[in-house]
Amino acid sequence: MLQELGGIDQPNGVMPLDRLPIELRLSGESRLRMFRDFIRDSVGFVVSSSNSLMAAHPEIAGASPVFPKLRVAMSKDPDFTLPFHELAPGRICFSQQDGPYHLTVIRMTRGIYSALIWRAITFNTAFAATGPKIFNSYADFEHAQEDAGSHPPEYFCNKAAYGVSDHGCNVANAGLYWNALQGELWPTLVNDRTLSFKECYDFFSFRSKGKDGTRFMHLGGLGSYLITADLVYAGVVSPLTKKDLGWIVSHLNKGAASGLIELRLIS
Repeated sequence: MLQELGGIDQPNGVMPLDRLPIELRLSGESRLRMFRDFIRDSVGFVVSSSNSLMAAHPEIAGASPVFPKLRVAMSKDPDFTLPFHELAPGRICFSQQDGPYHLTVIRMTRGIYSALIWRAITFNTAFAATGPKIFNSYADFEHAQEDAGSHPPEYFCNKAAYGVSDHGCNVANAGLYWNALQGELWPTLVNDRTLSFKECYDFFSFRSKGKDGTRFMHLGGLGSYLITADLVYAGVVSPLTKKDLGWIVSHLNKGAASGLIELRLIS
């Protein structure tokens, strides 16, 4: 990643606009320069957080941030603010041997169940940071909450973990997820193969005909995308293609789609 970003700083301080579509060029050099600085500051934060990366890239680690307030925000809440999700502390922690994304666990029901709990319920909470990361059943998750002691609801579930508060997000959803996974649904699907990105995304966002809600209530399109992206790094899903990404952006119809519409790249 750092090698790919090494070409960000052009001699004249701007991005190579001649390589971009005309619609993007019209957005102006200043906006592109701001995006470049945002990425550079984000990379600088990651490098400065790792001794080995600091030693390998002292020029990045020692660079003064263009947006110092962004650096402060990343220091306080990197799981929420860092654009490189796979390098955020929560994602790294849950990829370790005692986490659900480890290759020896993620193909099992308990692995994907625990990943769902983290992505859709406990993400960016004190419980996720200090409690167990793998749950063998819904009862196991309930016992873990009991063992944690008396805490306010936000200790276990951050309803605004991804920005806008989701009032339907709560720990009771873990019971629905456990029920939805019964019958070896996930191990049968994944087996020992590598799923395509869209196939995996469709698994999490699946909606039965004639029924209300998706297979995993309140996971949503964004949550389905994020957990599928997690599984790419876990070695279970193939990286998404440009066509997949375009479909995801259009399907979610969030801010990214609005920006592409404004740039007249999509209708």
